[in-house]
Amino acid sequence: MIASRFCCATLLRSYAGGLVETADFQKIVNKHMSARVGSGGQPEARLVFDQWVYETGIPTYRLDSSLAATKGGGFVLKGRIKQDNVSEYFMMPVEVFGHFGPNKVVRIGRVVAAGKETDFRLNLKTKPQKSYAGRKPSDSLSQRDLVRERPRRGSRLV
Repeated sequence: MIASRFCCATLLRSYAGGLVETADFQKIVNKHMSARVGSGGQPEARLVFDQWVYETGIPTYRLDSSLAATKGGGFVLKGRIKQDNVSEYFMMPVEVFGHFGPNKVVRIGRVVAAGKETDFRLNLKTKPQKSYAGRKPSDSLSQRDLVRERPRRGSRLV
């Protein structure tokens, strides 16, 4: 947050009244951002620019999962979110929703999808009828906007 304020202040001072290109902005961000390394061994600032500025892919998600009862009376949803149409370095938090009855859809977790596939495990108190990854269903969204659960081969929903 503080680094973003310094970046904006530096950008305004350096280019007041002039034209700014993306490469100019990236140089300023690199100067103010820490040298942390992100996934794939690339500097974090470069990953941010590659993902949000230069890359034009729109991610699509597919959820493969299985649901099992636990000894404590709850349930565990184990799964894999598959992310397509983006680079191998693309990262995105993906909401996982459970359908618990007529008109009752609840967010049951968030998984940061990274690369082509990301495994996850979510503990639940109640058994959902279905699970989704993506946006919460509403009147303004069609079923095509959701990624429906596809059980893994050999698994069965409890």
